[in-house]
Formats: sequence, structure tokens, C-alpha cells
Amino acid sequence: MPLQSGNSHILILMNRNYQPLAVIKIVKNIKKISPYTNIHTHFIYGFPSETRNEFLDSVNLTRFFNRATFFLYSKRKDTPAAELKGKISSREIEYRTNYLRKLRRRSSENIFWKRSNGQASDRSSREQEGSLI
Repeated sequence: MPLQSGNSHILILMNRNYQPLAVIKIVKNIKKISPYTNIHTHFIYGFPSETRNEFLDSVNLTRFFNRATFFLYSKRKDTPAAELKGKISSREIEYRTNYLRKLRRRSSENIFWKRSNGQASDRSSREQEGSLI
């Protein structure tokens, strides 16, 4: 389920016709009907004009998914996004990338702790390592 951003404003800039809360409602309904369903999503970070808080909106929505993958925005010729103003600085991109790496490490440590206490599923630790980010 490619959400692409957890922020309504960024989704509008991406020309997406859905809102984050509507997607989360769908995810919650699926989990209610089938609690063992695994749902994976994708986010794009560093989209033109995306503020740090808009980036964090995406990060905060990962809790509703079994797995979330983040991709760095890349400018593509002849697309509407290529014409948008507000390129994110390389310093800010580096900050966000490091933030995601730290979050992934912490998630992996938490999964290891759960496994050692018999609380995690039977999936391999390699699978679980990437389960959040």
C-alpha cells in the first residue's frame, strides 16, 4: 500500500487523490477483520518543499504498518514535481537519512529484545530487521 507521504499537503503536491487518515482507516479496518495481515507501505522523503515536520508526519504513520520503506526523492525530467520550488538541502537530507537509520537500528534492537523474551513471531531475524523501516 504505497502511501508515499504521511502529510496531506505533500500528497496534494504529489497529485495524489487520497489523504493519510483515510488510508489509516482502511488499514485499521483490514487489521480488525484480519489481525494477522501484514501491510507494507512506501514513503518518499525529501520531496520538494517538504518540511521536517511533514517528514515526521510520515515517520509517525509507520506505526500503523507492519513494514515501511523510505525512498529518497529523485528529480525526474518532464514531471510536474521537477518544476516545484523548494529543493531540500543536502544537509537536511543527510539529517533525515541518519534519522531513519537510527530508527531502524532501534527497531531492530526492540525486535531482538522481543524475540529473546519469546514475544515475536517465528520470522527470521533478518526479515524482522527491516520490518519497520
